[in-house]
Amino acid sequence: MNTHATTPGWVTHSRLESVRRRVLEWTEQDINSGWEDIIVVQGAAELGIAGNDPELIEWAARWLDLQLEAGVREQAGMVHRQKGEQIVTGVYLNDYCGNWGYGFAAAAILPARNDERYRNAILTVADFILEKSPRAADGCIVHGGFTTDVWVDTLYYCAPPLAQAWSVSGTQAYATAAVEQCLLHAKHLRSDSTALWHHDANPETGTRTVNLWARGLGWSLCALADTLRTVPDSTPGYDEALYHYRSLAEGIVRLQHSNGMWRVMPENPDAYLETSGTAMMLTGLMSGIRSGWLQPYVVPMVERGLRELETWVDAQGRLMGSQHPAGRGNWDSFKLVPTGEDTYATGFMLRALAAWQDLGTV
Repeated sequence: MNTHATTPGWVTHSRLESVRRRVLEWTEQDINSGWEDIIVVQGAAELGIAGNDPELIEWAARWLDLQLEAGVREQAGMVHRQKGEQIVTGVYLNDYCGNWGYGFAAAAILPARNDERYRNAILTVADFILEKSPRAADGCIVHGGFTTDVWVDTLYYCAPPLAQAWSVSGTQAYATAAVEQCLLHAKHLRSDSTALWHHDANPETGTRTVNLWARGLGWSLCALADTLRTVPDSTPGYDEALYHYRSLAEGIVRLQHSNGMWRVMPENPDAYLETSGTAMMLTGLMSGIRSGWLQPYVVPMVERGLRELETWVDAQGRLMGSQHPAGRGNWDSFKLVPTGEDTYATGFMLRALAAWQDLGTV
């Protein structure tokens, strides 16, 4: 993705410009604060800053401000929100991890908008996670009050928000808790033989889902990377968490398809190529490259993946080929889950482009 000078700098091809237009055409009311949509705000803020794009920054700021005006509050029993459900403005903290993402979205825009309101909201979310999140007996945060299981995406919605609370406060307890969750999730989800992470596990019985899942590997890799890039390396358990990141990344690159993507079930040769998991893994890998955790040979693998992802953007700016929310499953169920455009896939494509921009290679 070599570029000539453009404004914004990251837009190098018409398909990428169409993704940008697609995001900017969404109104603040189109995007809720649930687990799917929040990634778009995070990605827009990161890419706006990395690509010197005032419009993306302003779009993300308007959305963040709208949620603050509606309030950050606890509301027990509120179901998690997905795309297509009624949009409810505001941030509602409850026992489902997918509603805790406002903290990392607000943190993403701080380099451009150093607003005390965002800092306070980051701490409010983190304090809720520390004090009221549902947990297993060993302290590992479980996916929600409706289950006793640990899931891969849980870590993304708990550890990075805690890490960001350290970044705005300097309070060590947040950083310590963030790394602790990385280690506890690794204990339950990581395979010692492959270093890859399973979708979910029951802490009481030790049973895990057998199949690997692209998006699950992406959630894990990004959660580890986002946490470790934020907290100080003197945090207890940091070196062990970094070992888990590196070994997971090495396992992931071995499963990359020759065209640069990953299959929805990466070890299954019959499984289809999938864009959301690919965008997540590319984002997580670039974090390791930027931090010096991975070897240079990963760089061309990442570029190949980004180039292929671009071909999955249609004329309307929709990143297609994303597996819609699938929950648990195996190939017999996953092959029946529809694919298309999902806000989390678009959000992670924005995050990947921002990371690529930061590498200085676009």
